[in-house]
Amino acid sequence: MKNILLIGGTGVLGSGISRILKKRNNEINILLGSRNPSTENQIEVDVNRPNTFQNMINHKVDLVVMCTTDPLDTVLSFCINQEIDYLDVTKPSPQLTKTYQNFTNTPINSRIVLASAWMGGAIPSLIKDACHSDEIIDVKIFIYYSLEDRSGKSAADFMAENVSTSFSIYTNSTTQKVRHFEGAEKHNFSFIKNTSLKTTYFDIPDLFILHKVENIKNIVAKVAYSSNATNNILALLQKLNIFRLLSLSTRKKLFQSQGKGDITGFEIYIKKKDNIQQKVSLVHQDGQSELTAYSTCLNIEQLLNKQIDNGFYFSHQLYRKGEYTTKLKTNNKISIK
Repeated sequence: MKNILLIGGTGVLGSGISRILKKRNNEINILLGSRNPSTENQIEVDVNRPNTFQNMINHKVDLVVMCTTDPLDTVLSFCINQEIDYLDVTKPSPQLTKTYQNFTNTPINSRIVLASAWMGGAIPSLIKDACHSDEIIDVKIFIYYSLEDRSGKSAADFMAENVSTSFSIYTNSTTQKVRHFEGAEKHNFSFIKNTSLKTTYFDIPDLFILHKVENIKNIVAKVAYSSNATNNILALLQKLNIFRLLSLSTRKKLFQSQGKGDITGFEIYIKKKDNIQQKVSLVHQDGQSELTAYSTCLNIEQLLNKQIDNGFYFSHQLYRKGEYTTKLKTNNKISIK
């Protein structure tokens, strides 16, 4: 029986992963890493206290899944040194980029996987299934986010900490610096009827992954909240530099989702060298956190059930072409077109 440790396993994402894994797998033992363990299946693991990492050895952990941020990569370094498999689905773009640069040339005797902090790596995997990366000249991603959706603390913290910080999109392999809620563009989502929503630039780790790893020269992502009033207000606050004036605690409250779960989805437009455009859309009826949790469970199952060599991976590299989409379609809450 394999021992899987979910660090931050008592949060929104960790709880979702644990629930889904238990339904799908009878032959794994799920441990929850917590700073203050209170139940039998919880063990003390605190990313800020490396002395607690010995508990991973004591409990013979086979795979560590990061469901909370590991900004200094202390857990990752420990897993590499101890040859423990590691999967992280929490790193925002700046941390993922730094980790990639710091560890890709490190000798590794286990499987180290970084999945995008947005949807558990769903977007690169779906693009891989749609066509070969060397055929692609342009990718544009439109993301729909309902104000009634449920998200974890880390998502709100990321937006609060980075809303005024510029990030990279890519045009002809040239880095262009933009900020969230700039670059307004109207978009009609096929799964939201009779509504044109204002989309603006949005930073997701998939931009870096698809550009750096798959060599896609043009790539951008934009997001729309379910209310155009909210979209307009956020764009205005950015334009007037109001976010810079607000305290971090106020920004965290601003981006904290109070919803209980709602439809989430995105549309990917892929332009190929032959000027043919493909569109891939995905909708999950129960929201972003559920899609991220389910995608993470698929990544975990790949590591447990497939013969994957030791090394450093992004999650879409774990799958053969077409395999990820086929697995997603087994979930009746997910529709892919």
